Amino acid sequence: MDTIKTVNIAILVFCVLMFNYPKFFNNSYYSFFEYLGLKRIDFTKKENIKKVDYLAFGLLIPVIILIYLVHQEKDWFKFIGTYDIIPEETFNFVVSFIGAFAFIYTFSSKVGMFPGINQSNLIQSNFFQFIMLFSISSAFTKDKNKGVMATLFYYIMRNNFSHGIEHKKN
Repeated sequence: MDTIKTVNIAILVFCVLMFNYPKFFNNSYYSFFEYLGLKRIDFTKKENIKKVDYLAFGLLIPVIILIYLVHQEKDWFKFIGTYDIIPEETFNFVVSFIGAFAFIYTFSSKVGMFPGINQSNLIQSNFFQFIMLFSISSAFTKDKNKGVMATLFYYIMRNNFSHGIEHKKN
């Protein structure tokens, strides 16, 4: 296996683990900096809600490196061997189909149609949400490379960079 391909896959796996296990990665990251005397902002305190935790930018380094590496390839999915596992035509169909489903799912509630309980529970899983957002963003950009990187960047921004704390505007 080519070294660059191995690096791409290793960073991808690292990023996926990061957004799936944010407490572990965030605690490890911030423990290192606390050892150096730097502390993160506690967003659970009301006075810190409008602040920016600049120390968190370090958590974006792996995904930024991966974005750069993906940008170097015309078809990153071919480069990392996705089409060796699932044929390209099938992969493109599945991504397009899930993107259309996600679009319908998102906007069906606007016309008074709501998902069934099991459907709703399935869609709450990180994996299914990632696939849906990736498929929608791939359809929107007409580029699977941009779609997967935008989705991965979103999850790392949400789960790691923002400490998993949602900002709900009133």
